[in-house]
Amino acid sequence: MNKILTAQIILLLLTGLVSCKKDSSHGAPAALNIINAVIGSDQGITTDFGVNGTTTFIGRTRKVFYGQFSIYDNFFAFSPGTHHLKLWSFPDTTSHDKPLQEVSFTAKEGEMYSLYIIGEKAASELLWVTERYPGYAITDSTFSVNFINLSPGSNPVVVELAGQSQSLGTLAYKASTPYISFPAKSTSTDFVINFKDQATGNIIASKAFEGVGIMNENTWRRKSFTMIMVGSPSVPSGVFAQATMLITR
Repeated sequence: MNKILTAQIILLLLTGLVSCKKDSSHGAPAALNIINAVIGSDQGITTDFGVNGTTTFIGRTRKVFYGQFSIYDNFFAFSPGTHHLKLWSFPDTTSHDKPLQEVSFTAKEGEMYSLYIIGEKAASELLWVTERYPGYAITDSTFSVNFINLSPGSNPVVVELAGQSQSLGTLAYKASTPYISFPAKSTSTDFVINFKDQATGNIIASKAFEGVGIMNENTWRRKSFTMIMVGSPSVPSGVFAQATMLITR
């Protein structure tokens, strides 16, 4: 009974604190997705939003893994204002190491951003994108995908719907397409998107979009996605070979 009473008191106190802060100057939070596309970061990249170099990295930070996306690991929310981020190549997170990348940024109220960590581990770069996602009516039976080439050293790639000759876009390194709409009606059929080498015409990597016509619990309908080509053309196989990565927005 004491534990229950204590929990109720804590809940009331928290509710009171929230009520007292309704007139706070902070508006809607900003959101940031951090995506690891760095060749050679096989053990992940550690995110540190601490204010000094003594942060206990394992216990207080998250790792973003190469070629993977999860809302639990890659999504961050902030109050509007200036923030400082250090990105460490795990396990190089001690005070004598230098971060892989370091950046200060100003988050605006309600804005959504993506931060792509790209390139080779020895010469990484940051690609910052302010996102503008498509809107959907409740009656829409569509979804949207944009495409990005984040494969360092690659030739320009052509994005094609398998079985059709029409290009959805040609992408140099770090280039992207606008969001492109695809049908997700009950009559819609599955399809495959190919990344093709513009110079040779060879298919480099592909992604199957399956279940787009499912009526109930459709995981595509009224959502936005980003399909990325990651990996290195100089790596013939394994983790860092050229492949696709899909991000759910």
